[in-house]
Amino acid sequence: MKSLADSQLDEQTQAQPDAGAAAECDSGADVARNAAAKRPLPGGAGRGSGIDMTEGSIARLLIRFALPLLLGNVFQQTYSIIDGIVVGNFARNPVLCQAAVGASSQITNMLTSLFNGIGVGATIVIAQRYGARDKEGIKRAIDTIMAAVVVVAVPLMVIGYVAAGPLMRLLDMPADAMADSITFMRVIFLGILASLGYNIISGIFQGIGDTRRPLYFLMFANVLNIVLDLITVIGFHLDVLGVAISTVTAQYSILILSILYINRKKLFFKISFRKIMFDLASLKDSVVIGLPAGLQNMVFSAGTLVIQSLINSYGDAFIAGATNASKIDVLSFMPNVCFASAVTTFVGQNIGAGKFDRINKGIRTGMWMSIVLSIALAVIILPVAPFVLGLFNPDKQVVTYGLDYLHRAMPFYWVNSIVFIFNSALRGMGSSIVPMASSMISLWIARVPLAYVFANLFGGPNLYLSYVFGWLIGIAISGGYYATGKWKKIARRRFEMAQAAAKKDAEAKEAADTG
Repeated sequence: MKSLADSQLDEQTQAQPDAGAAAECDSGADVARNAAAKRPLPGGAGRGSGIDMTEGSIARLLIRFALPLLLGNVFQQTYSIIDGIVVGNFARNPVLCQAAVGASSQITNMLTSLFNGIGVGATIVIAQRYGARDKEGIKRAIDTIMAAVVVVAVPLMVIGYVAAGPLMRLLDMPADAMADSITFMRVIFLGILASLGYNIISGIFQGIGDTRRPLYFLMFANVLNIVLDLITVIGFHLDVLGVAISTVTAQYSILILSILYINRKKLFFKISFRKIMFDLASLKDSVVIGLPAGLQNMVFSAGTLVIQSLINSYGDAFIAGATNASKIDVLSFMPNVCFASAVTTFVGQNIGAGKFDRINKGIRTGMWMSIVLSIALAVIILPVAPFVLGLFNPDKQVVTYGLDYLHRAMPFYWVNSIVFIFNSALRGMGSSIVPMASSMISLWIARVPLAYVFANLFGGPNLYLSYVFGWLIGIAISGGYYATGKWKKIARRRFEMAQAAAKKDAEAKEAADTG
Protein backbone atom coordinates (compact mmCIF):
# COMPACT_ATOMS: atom_id res chain seq x y z
CA MET A 1 0.00 0.00 0.00
CA LYS A 2 1.31 3.44 -0.89
CA SER A 3 1.84 6.09 1.73
CA LEU A 4 -0.01 9.40 1.53
CA ALA A 5 3.23 11.13 0.50
CA ASP A 6 3.85 8.61 -2.30
CA SER A 7 0.27 8.86 -3.55
CA GLN A 8 0.40 12.63 -3.70
CA LEU A 9 3.76 12.53 -5.42
CA ASP A 10 2.20 10.22 -8.06
CA GLU A 11 -0.65 12.69 -8.53
CA GLN A 12 1.82 15.52 -9.03
CA THR A 13 3.73 13.46 -11.58
CA GLN A 14 0.56 12.59 -13.49
CA ALA A 15 -0.36 16.27 -13.59
CA GLN A 16 2.84 17.18 -15.45
CA PRO A 17 1.93 18.60 -18.90
CA ASP A 18 4.99 17.05 -20.56
CA ALA A 19 5.38 13.38 -19.72
CA GLY A 20 8.36 13.13 -22.04
CA ALA A 21 10.19 15.87 -20.15
CA ALA A 22 9.43 14.13 -16.86
CA ALA A 23 10.76 10.86 -18.21
CA GLU A 24 13.88 12.62 -19.43
CA CYS A 25 14.35 14.14 -15.98
CA ASP A 26 13.96 10.73 -14.32
CA SER A 27 16.44 9.28 -16.78
CA GLY A 28 18.93 12.02 -15.93
CA ALA A 29 18.46 11.30 -12.22
CA ASP A 30 19.11 7.60 -12.86
CA VAL A 31 22.33 8.47 -14.69
CA ALA A 32 23.42 10.68 -11.78
CA ARG A 33 22.59 7.95 -9.26
CA ASN A 34 24.63 5.43 -11.22
CA ALA A 35 27.55 7.85 -11.42
CA ALA A 36 27.41 8.42 -7.66
CA ALA A 37 27.35 4.68 -7.00
CA LYS A 38 30.50 4.19 -9.06
CA ARG A 39 32.51 6.82 -7.18
CA PRO A 40 34.38 5.48 -4.13
CA LEU A 41 33.46 6.66 -0.66
CA PRO A 42 35.73 9.43 0.68
CA GLY A 43 38.34 7.82 2.89
CA GLY A 44 37.41 4.35 1.71
CA ALA A 45 34.49 2.35 2.95
CA GLY A 46 35.07 -0.28 5.53
CA ARG A 47 38.12 1.34 7.08
CA GLY A 48 36.42 3.01 10.00
CA SER A 49 36.22 6.31 8.14
CA GLY A 50 32.46 6.54 8.57
CA ILE A 51 29.18 4.76 7.95
CA ASP A 52 27.73 4.47 4.46
CA MET A 53 24.01 4.78 5.23
CA THR A 54 22.95 4.37 1.61
CA GLU A 55 23.28 0.55 1.69
CA GLY A 56 22.28 -2.20 4.09
CA SER A 57 19.82 -2.73 6.95
CA ILE A 58 18.29 0.58 7.97
CA ALA A 59 17.66 -0.43 11.59
CA ARG A 60 21.20 -1.72 11.99
CA LEU A 61 22.69 1.45 10.47
CA LEU A 62 20.63 3.77 12.67
CA ILE A 63 21.58 1.81 15.79
CA ARG A 64 25.24 1.75 14.75
CA PHE A 65 25.14 5.53 14.31
CA ALA A 66 23.01 6.35 17.36
CA LEU A 67 24.60 3.99 19.90
CA PRO A 68 27.90 5.91 20.26
CA LEU A 69 25.89 9.14 20.50
CA LEU A 70 23.70 7.59 23.18
CA LEU A 71 26.71 6.30 25.11
CA GLY A 72 28.35 9.71 24.81
CA ASN A 73 25.24 11.44 26.12
CA VAL A 74 24.94 8.95 28.96
CA PHE A 75 28.58 9.55 29.81
CA GLN A 76 28.11 13.31 29.63
CA GLN A 77 25.00 13.13 31.76
CA THR A 78 26.84 10.96 34.26
CA TYR A 79 29.35 13.78 34.52
CA SER A 80 26.49 16.24 34.96
CA ILE A 81 25.03 14.10 37.75
CA ILE A 82 28.41 13.79 39.50
CA ASP A 83 28.91 17.51 39.06
CA GLY A 84 25.53 18.13 40.70
CA ILE A 85 26.38 15.78 43.56
CA VAL A 86 29.72 17.52 44.16
CA VAL A 87 28.13 20.97 44.16
CA GLY A 88 25.11 19.87 46.20
CA ASN A 89 27.20 18.25 48.93
CA PHE A 90 30.48 20.17 49.05
CA ALA A 91 29.69 23.77 48.02
CA ARG A 92 29.43 26.20 50.92
CA ASN A 93 25.82 27.05 49.92
CA PRO A 94 24.53 24.20 47.74
CA VAL A 95 21.06 25.60 46.96
CA LEU A 96 22.41 28.98 45.86
CA CYS A 97 25.15 27.34 43.84
CA GLN A 98 22.76 25.02 42.00
CA ALA A 99 20.30 27.84 41.35
CA ALA A 100 23.06 30.06 39.94
CA VAL A 101 24.41 27.37 37.60
CA GLY A 102 20.96 26.30 36.42
CA ALA A 103 19.60 29.76 35.66
CA SER A 104 22.74 31.17 33.98
CA SER A 105 23.09 28.06 31.82
CA GLN A 106 19.80 28.95 30.13
CA ILE A 107 21.31 32.18 28.81
CA THR A 108 24.54 30.64 27.57
CA ASN A 109 22.51 27.97 25.80
CA MET A 110 20.38 30.60 24.07
CA LEU A 111 23.28 32.66 22.76
CA THR A 112 25.29 29.67 21.52
CA SER A 113 22.33 27.83 19.97
CA LEU A 114 22.23 30.15 16.96
CA PHE A 115 25.72 29.13 15.90
CA ASN A 116 25.20 25.49 16.80
CA GLY A 117 22.49 25.59 14.15
CA ILE A 118 25.16 26.48 11.60
CA GLY A 119 26.92 23.32 12.76
CA VAL A 120 23.77 21.37 11.92
CA GLY A 121 23.91 22.93 8.46
CA ALA A 122 27.53 21.84 8.09
CA THR A 123 26.63 18.27 9.12
CA ILE A 124 23.88 18.09 6.50
CA VAL A 125 26.05 19.59 3.73
CA ILE A 126 28.84 17.11 4.52
CA ALA A 127 26.39 14.19 4.70
CA GLN A 128 24.95 15.04 1.29
CA ARG A 129 28.41 15.37 -0.24
CA TYR A 130 29.50 12.15 1.42
CA GLY A 131 26.51 10.40 -0.11
CA ALA A 132 27.50 11.92 -3.48
CA ARG A 133 31.12 10.69 -2.97
CA ASP A 134 32.39 14.29 -3.27
CA LYS A 135 35.70 14.21 -1.36
CA GLU A 136 36.94 17.62 -2.50
CA GLY A 137 33.62 19.23 -1.70
CA ILE A 138 33.80 17.87 1.85
CA LYS A 139 37.30 19.32 2.31
CA ARG A 140 36.17 22.76 1.14
CA ALA A 141 33.13 22.69 3.43
CA ILE A 142 35.26 21.79 6.47
CA ASP A 143 37.80 24.55 5.81
CA THR A 144 35.07 27.11 5.29
CA ILE A 145 33.03 26.28 8.37
CA MET A 146 36.06 26.15 10.70
CA ALA A 147 37.19 29.59 9.50
CA ALA A 148 33.68 30.94 10.08
CA VAL A 149 33.67 29.57 13.64
CA VAL A 150 36.72 31.64 14.59
CA VAL A 151 35.26 34.80 13.04
CA VAL A 152 31.97 34.36 14.91
CA ALA A 153 33.12 33.00 18.28
CA VAL A 154 35.57 35.71 19.33
CA PRO A 155 33.06 38.61 19.22
CA LEU A 156 30.47 36.38 20.91
CA MET A 157 32.84 35.77 23.82
CA VAL A 158 33.23 39.51 24.38
CA ILE A 159 29.51 40.24 24.04
CA GLY A 160 28.57 37.45 26.46
CA TYR A 161 31.09 38.56 29.07
CA VAL A 162 29.88 42.19 29.00
CA ALA A 163 26.18 41.36 28.87
CA ALA A 164 26.18 38.79 31.71
CA GLY A 165 25.00 41.23 34.40
CA PRO A 166 22.13 42.87 32.49
CA LEU A 167 20.88 39.49 31.25
CA MET A 168 20.72 37.97 34.72
CA ARG A 169 18.85 41.01 36.03
CA LEU A 170 16.42 40.69 33.13
CA LEU A 171 15.77 37.08 34.20
CA ASP A 172 14.64 38.25 37.65
CA MET A 173 17.31 36.17 39.34
CA PRO A 174 17.03 36.14 43.15
CA ALA A 175 19.41 38.70 44.67
CA ASP A 176 21.27 36.16 46.79
CA ALA A 177 22.23 34.11 43.70
CA MET A 178 22.88 37.05 41.34
CA ALA A 179 26.66 37.40 41.85
CA ASP A 180 27.36 33.68 41.43
CA SER A 181 25.17 33.53 38.31
CA ILE A 182 27.07 36.38 36.65
CA THR A 183 30.43 34.82 37.57
CA PHE A 184 29.45 31.44 36.12
CA MET A 185 28.12 32.91 32.88
CA ARG A 186 31.15 35.12 32.26
CA VAL A 187 33.61 32.25 32.62
CA ILE A 188 31.46 29.95 30.45
CA PHE A 189 31.40 32.55 27.68
CA LEU A 190 35.19 32.53 27.60
CA GLY A 191 34.88 28.93 26.43
CA ILE A 192 32.54 29.68 23.52
CA LEU A 193 35.31 29.26 20.93
CA ALA A 194 36.11 25.77 22.22
CA SER A 195 32.45 24.79 22.52
CA LEU A 196 31.53 25.92 19.01
CA GLY A 197 34.73 24.55 17.49
CA TYR A 198 34.24 21.09 18.92
CA ASN A 199 30.55 21.03 18.02
CA ILE A 200 31.53 21.66 14.41
CA ILE A 201 34.18 18.91 14.51
CA SER A 202 31.65 16.50 16.01
CA GLY A 203 29.22 17.50 13.27
CA ILE A 204 31.85 16.78 10.62
CA PHE A 205 32.30 13.25 11.91
CA GLN A 206 28.53 12.77 12.12
CA GLY A 207 28.15 13.95 8.54
CA ILE A 208 30.33 11.09 7.32
CA GLY A 209 28.55 8.68 9.65
CA ASP A 210 31.29 8.42 12.29
CA THR A 211 30.03 8.78 15.86
CA ARG A 212 32.69 6.65 17.57
CA ARG A 213 35.51 9.20 17.52
CA PRO A 214 33.37 11.98 19.07
CA LEU A 215 32.43 9.47 21.79
CA TYR A 216 36.09 8.91 22.71
CA PHE A 217 36.81 12.66 22.77
CA LEU A 218 33.73 13.27 24.92
CA MET A 219 34.70 10.56 27.40
CA PHE A 220 38.12 12.13 27.85
CA ALA A 221 36.64 15.61 28.38
CA ASN A 222 34.09 14.41 30.93
CA VAL A 223 36.65 12.49 33.00
CA LEU A 224 38.87 15.58 33.00
CA ASN A 225 35.91 17.75 33.97
CA ILE A 226 35.02 15.51 36.92
CA VAL A 227 38.62 15.51 38.19
CA LEU A 228 38.83 19.29 37.91
CA ASP A 229 35.46 19.69 39.68
CA LEU A 230 36.74 17.65 42.62
CA ILE A 231 39.91 19.74 42.78
CA THR A 232 38.31 23.19 42.41
CA VAL A 233 35.16 22.68 44.49
CA ILE A 234 36.35 20.31 47.23
CA GLY A 235 40.06 21.19 47.25
CA PHE A 236 40.01 24.95 46.66
CA HIS A 237 36.38 25.70 47.69
CA LEU A 238 35.77 27.77 44.53
CA ASP A 239 32.13 26.63 44.27
CA VAL A 240 30.45 28.18 41.16
CA LEU A 241 33.73 29.61 39.87
CA GLY A 242 35.37 26.19 40.19
CA VAL A 243 32.59 24.49 38.20
CA ALA A 244 32.89 27.09 35.43
CA ILE A 245 36.70 26.88 35.25
CA SER A 246 36.55 23.08 35.10
CA THR A 247 34.01 23.16 32.28
CA VAL A 248 35.93 25.65 30.12
CA THR A 249 39.26 23.86 30.67
CA ALA A 250 37.72 20.57 29.54
CA GLN A 251 36.18 22.26 26.49
CA TYR A 252 39.49 23.65 25.25
CA SER A 253 41.20 20.34 25.97
CA ILE A 254 38.75 18.38 23.82
CA LEU A 255 39.03 20.91 20.97
CA ILE A 256 42.83 20.72 20.92
CA LEU A 257 42.81 16.93 21.26
CA SER A 258 40.35 16.44 18.40
CA ILE A 259 42.30 18.74 16.04
CA LEU A 260 45.58 16.98 16.86
CA TYR A 261 43.95 13.60 16.27
CA ILE A 262 42.49 14.62 12.90
CA ASN A 263 45.76 16.08 11.65
CA ARG A 264 47.95 13.17 12.77
CA LYS A 265 45.74 10.34 11.55
CA LYS A 266 45.45 9.30 7.92
CA LEU A 267 41.99 10.72 7.35
CA PHE A 268 40.91 12.16 4.04
CA PHE A 269 40.58 15.64 5.57
CA LYS A 270 42.68 17.89 7.81
CA ILE A 271 42.03 21.00 9.90
CA SER A 272 44.62 23.67 9.23
CA PHE A 273 44.27 27.42 9.40
CA ARG A 274 47.33 27.99 7.19
CA LYS A 275 45.91 26.56 3.98
CA ILE A 276 42.27 27.50 4.10
CA MET A 277 40.17 26.72 1.01
CA PHE A 278 37.36 29.19 1.58
CA ASP A 279 34.34 28.28 -0.49
CA LEU A 280 31.44 30.72 -0.60
CA ALA A 281 29.08 28.05 -1.95
CA SER A 282 29.81 25.76 1.00
CA LEU A 283 29.24 28.60 3.47
CA LYS A 284 26.02 29.56 1.70
CA ASP A 285 24.73 25.98 1.79
CA SER A 286 25.56 25.63 5.49
CA VAL A 287 23.96 28.97 6.34
CA VAL A 288 20.83 28.39 4.22
CA ILE A 289 20.26 25.03 5.92
CA GLY A 290 21.70 25.84 9.35
CA LEU A 291 20.58 29.42 9.96
CA PRO A 292 16.87 28.55 10.26
CA ALA A 293 17.84 25.74 12.63
CA GLY A 294 20.02 28.17 14.59
CA LEU A 295 17.27 30.79 14.73
CA GLN A 296 14.86 28.09 15.80
CA ASN A 297 17.23 27.03 18.59
CA MET A 298 17.76 30.63 19.64
CA VAL A 299 14.06 31.50 19.69
CA PHE A 300 13.37 28.22 21.47
CA SER A 301 16.02 29.10 24.06
CA ALA A 302 14.46 32.55 24.42
CA GLY A 303 11.17 30.82 25.17
CA THR A 304 12.82 28.62 27.79
CA LEU A 305 14.26 31.81 29.31
CA VAL A 306 10.73 33.17 29.67
CA ILE A 307 9.74 29.92 31.38
CA GLN A 308 12.95 30.05 33.44
CA SER A 309 11.93 33.51 34.61
CA LEU A 310 8.62 32.00 35.75
CA ILE A 311 10.52 29.23 37.54
CA ASN A 312 12.82 31.80 39.17
CA SER A 313 9.81 33.62 40.61
CA TYR A 314 9.12 30.63 42.89
CA GLY A 315 12.44 30.92 44.77
CA ASP A 316 15.80 29.19 45.18
CA ALA A 317 14.44 25.77 46.20
CA PHE A 318 12.12 25.61 43.18
CA ILE A 319 15.01 26.60 40.87
CA ALA A 320 17.32 24.03 42.43
CA GLY A 321 14.67 21.32 42.12
CA ALA A 322 14.14 22.06 38.42
CA THR A 323 17.91 22.21 37.81
CA ASN A 324 18.51 18.84 39.49
CA ALA A 325 15.52 17.20 37.78
CA SER A 326 16.73 18.37 34.37
CA LYS A 327 19.95 16.42 34.91
CA ILE A 328 17.90 13.24 35.30
CA ASP A 329 15.17 13.69 32.70
CA VAL A 330 17.80 14.18 30.02
CA LEU A 331 18.40 10.43 30.28
CA SER A 332 14.86 9.81 29.04
CA PHE A 333 15.21 12.52 26.41
CA MET A 334 18.46 11.14 24.95
CA PRO A 335 16.97 8.65 22.48
CA ASN A 336 15.06 11.52 20.83
CA VAL A 337 18.27 13.48 20.25
CA CYS A 338 20.41 10.51 19.18
CA PHE A 339 17.98 8.94 16.73
CA ALA A 340 17.05 12.37 15.38
CA SER A 341 20.75 12.96 14.61
CA ALA A 342 20.95 9.52 13.02
CA VAL A 343 17.93 10.26 10.83
CA THR A 344 19.40 13.63 9.78
CA THR A 345 22.61 11.99 8.54
CA PHE A 346 20.70 9.05 7.04
CA VAL A 347 18.43 11.34 5.04
CA GLY A 348 21.32 13.59 3.98
CA GLN A 349 23.45 10.73 2.69
CA ASN A 350 20.58 9.07 0.84
CA ILE A 351 19.62 12.33 -0.81
CA GLY A 352 23.22 12.77 -1.93
CA ALA A 353 23.07 9.25 -3.41
CA GLY A 354 19.62 9.79 -4.90
CA LYS A 355 18.01 6.94 -2.95
CA PHE A 356 14.67 8.51 -2.08
CA ASP A 357 12.94 5.16 -1.54
CA ARG A 358 15.03 4.55 1.61
CA ILE A 359 14.12 7.87 3.22
CA ASN A 360 10.54 6.97 4.22
CA LYS A 361 11.69 3.66 5.66
CA GLY A 362 14.50 5.33 7.61
CA ILE A 363 12.17 7.92 9.14
CA ARG A 364 9.64 5.32 10.25
CA THR A 365 12.33 3.05 11.68
CA GLY A 366 14.04 5.88 13.58
CA MET A 367 10.73 7.10 14.96
CA TRP A 368 9.69 3.73 16.39
CA MET A 369 13.10 3.15 17.94
CA SER A 370 13.01 6.56 19.60
CA ILE A 371 9.47 6.09 20.92
CA VAL A 372 10.15 2.66 22.42
CA LEU A 373 13.38 3.76 24.11
CA SER A 374 11.80 6.94 25.53
CA ILE A 375 9.00 4.96 27.15
CA ALA A 376 11.36 2.26 28.46
CA LEU A 377 13.71 4.79 30.03
CA ALA A 378 10.85 6.67 31.69
CA VAL A 379 9.62 3.41 33.21
CA ILE A 380 13.11 2.69 34.55
CA ILE A 381 14.03 6.19 35.77
CA LEU A 382 10.85 7.46 37.47
CA PRO A 383 10.78 4.88 40.31
CA VAL A 384 14.37 5.67 41.35
CA ALA A 385 14.08 9.45 40.83
CA PRO A 386 13.52 10.34 44.52
CA PHE A 387 16.73 8.57 45.52
CA VAL A 388 18.79 10.19 42.75
CA LEU A 389 17.38 13.65 43.46
CA GLY A 390 18.32 13.17 47.09
CA LEU A 391 21.94 12.63 46.04
CA PHE A 392 22.01 16.09 44.45
CA ASN A 393 20.52 17.79 47.45
CA PRO A 394 18.96 16.07 50.50
CA ASP A 395 16.69 19.05 51.17
CA LYS A 396 13.15 17.56 51.08
CA GLN A 397 11.61 20.62 49.50
CA VAL A 398 14.18 20.63 46.67
CA VAL A 399 13.57 16.90 46.08
CA THR A 400 9.80 17.43 45.99
CA TYR A 401 10.08 20.22 43.42
CA GLY A 402 12.34 18.03 41.32
CA LEU A 403 9.80 15.20 41.37
CA ASP A 404 7.07 17.65 40.35
CA TYR A 405 9.10 18.39 37.22
CA LEU A 406 9.81 14.74 36.34
CA HIS A 407 6.30 13.42 36.90
CA ARG A 408 4.79 16.05 34.59
CA ALA A 409 7.34 16.00 31.75
CA MET A 410 9.14 12.65 31.46
CA PRO A 411 6.10 10.41 30.73
CA PHE A 412 5.44 12.38 27.54
CA TYR A 413 8.88 12.37 25.94
CA TRP A 414 7.70 9.71 23.48
CA VAL A 415 5.45 12.44 22.02
CA ASN A 416 8.45 14.72 21.66
CA SER A 417 10.33 11.96 19.80
CA ILE A 418 7.81 12.09 16.95
CA VAL A 419 8.21 15.80 16.26
CA PHE A 420 11.98 15.50 16.72
CA ILE A 421 12.24 12.83 14.01
CA PHE A 422 10.03 14.75 11.58
CA ASN A 423 12.01 17.97 12.05
CA SER A 424 15.40 16.25 11.79
CA ALA A 425 14.36 14.41 8.62
CA LEU A 426 13.22 17.65 6.99
CA ARG A 427 16.51 19.33 7.91
CA GLY A 428 18.44 16.40 6.45
CA MET A 429 16.66 17.09 3.17
CA GLY A 430 17.76 20.71 3.29
CA SER A 431 14.33 22.02 4.32
CA SER A 432 14.76 24.04 7.51
CA ILE A 433 11.90 26.54 7.29
CA VAL A 434 9.12 24.13 8.24
CA PRO A 435 10.94 22.74 11.32
CA MET A 436 11.72 26.31 12.38
CA ALA A 437 8.07 27.37 12.04
CA SER A 438 6.90 24.22 13.80
CA SER A 439 9.15 24.80 16.80
CA MET A 440 8.43 28.52 17.07
CA ILE A 441 4.66 28.14 16.88
CA SER A 442 4.54 25.20 19.29
CA LEU A 443 6.69 27.09 21.77
CA TRP A 444 5.19 30.58 21.65
CA ILE A 445 1.57 29.68 20.91
CA ALA A 446 1.32 26.74 23.30
CA ARG A 447 4.14 26.07 25.73
CA VAL A 448 4.98 29.56 27.01
CA PRO A 449 1.40 30.87 27.42
CA LEU A 450 0.15 27.59 28.88
CA ALA A 451 3.04 27.48 31.36
CA TYR A 452 1.80 30.74 32.90
CA VAL A 453 -1.85 29.68 32.70
CA PHE A 454 -1.25 26.33 34.40
CA ALA A 455 1.05 27.87 37.02
CA ASN A 456 -1.46 30.58 37.94
CA LEU A 457 -4.54 28.33 37.91
CA PHE A 458 -3.16 25.08 39.31
CA GLY A 459 0.13 25.98 41.04
CA GLY A 460 3.76 26.40 39.98
CA PRO A 461 4.67 22.70 39.51
CA ASN A 462 1.94 22.32 36.87
CA LEU A 463 3.69 24.69 34.46
CA TYR A 464 5.59 21.64 33.12
CA LEU A 465 2.36 20.18 31.71
CA SER A 466 2.55 22.84 29.00
CA TYR A 467 5.37 20.93 27.30
CA VAL A 468 3.28 18.11 25.85
CA PHE A 469 0.74 20.53 24.33
CA GLY A 470 3.54 22.29 22.47
CA TRP A 471 4.87 18.99 21.13
CA LEU A 472 1.42 17.98 19.83
CA ILE A 473 1.18 21.21 17.85
CA GLY A 474 4.67 20.58 16.47
CA ILE A 475 3.59 17.12 15.27
CA ALA A 476 0.57 18.61 13.52
CA ILE A 477 2.75 21.12 11.63
CA SER A 478 5.85 19.08 10.74
CA GLY A 479 4.03 15.77 10.34
CA GLY A 480 1.33 17.43 8.26
CA TYR A 481 3.90 18.96 5.91
CA TYR A 482 5.70 15.64 5.57
CA ALA A 483 2.42 13.91 4.69
CA THR A 484 1.86 16.26 1.73
CA GLY A 485 4.91 14.81 -0.06
CA LYS A 486 6.22 18.28 -0.98
CA TRP A 487 9.54 17.39 0.64
CA LYS A 488 10.36 15.12 -2.31
CA LYS A 489 10.75 18.11 -4.62
CA ILE A 490 13.28 19.62 -2.22
CA ALA A 491 15.07 16.27 -1.92
CA ARG A 492 15.41 15.94 -5.69
CA ARG A 493 16.72 19.49 -5.99
CA ARG A 494 19.33 18.88 -3.29
CA PHE A 495 20.32 15.62 -5.01
CA GLU A 496 20.84 17.38 -8.33
CA MET A 497 22.94 20.09 -6.64
CA ALA A 498 25.10 17.52 -4.85
CA GLN A 499 25.67 15.53 -8.02
CA ALA A 500 26.53 18.62 -10.04
CA ALA A 501 29.09 19.70 -7.44
CA ALA A 502 30.58 16.20 -7.27
CA LYS A 503 30.90 16.03 -11.06
CA LYS A 504 32.58 19.44 -11.16
CA ASP A 505 35.05 18.45 -8.42
CA ALA A 506 35.84 15.15 -10.15
CA GLU A 507 36.52 16.92 -13.45
CA ALA A 508 38.72 19.53 -11.74
CA LYS A 509 40.74 16.82 -9.95
CA GLU A 510 41.11 14.83 -13.17
CA ALA A 511 42.34 17.94 -14.99
CA ALA A 512 44.81 18.68 -12.17
CA ASP A 513 46.11 15.09 -12.18
CA THR A 514 46.59 14.96 -15.94
CA GLY A 515 48.11 18.45 -16.01
